[in-house]
Amino acid sequence: MPALRRKSVPVWTVNSAIVILIAALWPISSAFDKYMDNYVLDVLIRMGFAIILAVSLNLINGITGQFSLGHAGFMAIGAYTGGVLLKHYRHDLAGRICRSDRAWRHHRGDGRAGGGDSNAAPAR
Repeated sequence: MPALRRKSVPVWTVNSAIVILIAALWPISSAFDKYMDNYVLDVLIRMGFAIILAVSLNLINGITGQFSLGHAGFMAIGAYTGGVLLKHYRHDLAGRICRSDRAWRHHRGDGRAGGGDSNAAPAR
């Protein structure tokens, strides 16, 4: 009995499908940013990061059987960098780096893109 040969999909086809999928999902991303609560959006983004890390660690440890400390190292570097930013710079600077401008304006409650002194009296 002859061995059955599987037809492979060309790489350009897979890459094109990924680009089309990203382009199709782009409006959904802007709708999430516009209509979703900032807290829920932040939780979803953090869940996405955790899913990406878990799947990649599963690929390395589970499928290939290789032990990797790279994931823990990259997360530690990110945590250390975040801690240094929060310690040595003002909190609002770290907040502007970590959040989108829209979320920052909502957090400050002033609705202006430029920020300003949150303790100042409103203009009359």
